[in-house]
Amino acid sequence: LGSSLMALGPVGLVVGAAIGAVAGALGAFLKVSFDATMKAAAFGDQIVDAAGKTDLSTDALQKFQVMAETGNTSLDAVTSAVSRMGREIVGGSDSFKRLGLDLDKLRQMSPEKQFETVAVAIQGLGTAAERSTAGNAIFGKSYESLVNVIRDTAEGANELGGALSGEALTASADLKQ
Repeated sequence: LGSSLMALGPVGLVVGAAIGAVAGALGAFLKVSFDATMKAAAFGDQIVDAAGKTDLSTDALQKFQVMAETGNTSLDAVTSAVSRMGREIVGGSDSFKRLGLDLDKLRQMSPEKQFETVAVAIQGLGTAAERSTAGNAIFGKSYESLVNVIRDTAEGANELGGALSGEALTASADLKQ
């Protein structure tokens, strides 16, 4: 190809340069596309894996992911706290009664609804010290890293849009395998 383009003289050089530029742009586009696909696959895998471990819906996990990122914590911290809260509910902790919550009703709720209900109850307490005491009793020492997520959940920030469907997440997680 190079010798054919050289035979065309200056026009051949221009055509050769254009072909090189197109090939370079195509290569860059393919790399960006591949990287984006791999990030989507990793995100889907993380959400699907967390859903399997926590019984939280994929929609709720995506909302928690956004709140965690904006609240300077991680999705792992949120899922660990939700798991701990679930164990406290099953164990019949008096911490929920002190918040005015009915354990039998909590046990009937999905994990995300439990978290929302507990977050609203904690945020309804009068002082930061009272919220911290209640939060630590239910979520353990991870409560301090979840203060913003709990506040945002209580204030309705879990109504964020843009969640992928469970099928889309599963499909993106499958890309990784």
